[in-house]
Amino acid sequence: MSSLVIWIEKQESKIFQLNPEGVSKTKVTYEGPHHGQDPKLDEEKFYSELAHKLQTMNSNEWFIMGPGLAKDHFIHYLAKHHSHMTDNIRGSAKKDIMTDNQIIQEGALFFRHAHVFSGT
Repeated sequence: MSSLVIWIEKQESKIFQLNPEGVSKTKVTYEGPHHGQDPKLDEEKFYSELAHKLQTMNSNEWFIMGPGLAKDHFIHYLAKHHSHMTDNIRGSAKKDIMTDNQIIQEGALFFRHAHVFSGT
């Protein structure tokens, strides 16, 4: 079983899957509202695609990070539409712009601490 570090911004999310073999990266991109469409519906489509992608990954522990409110909106979306998935969220944090390596390091540190305190 792997751990997921999810970086989410308004326009895209990056999913880093941490496992003993290494790290893999997946992106889910938000195309933005099309002319005449409700931006809220497009945002929900983005969150739906992200939730679907997360369901296909072999992980039951997620750490969600990012600047702004997108991570909070996504967590709220999960609670409303996929409540069974919220059990996988181990934590979230507001972080400013970070490189991929910084995101991976922050996530690995989070899970190391989480495992020490949970005894796993």
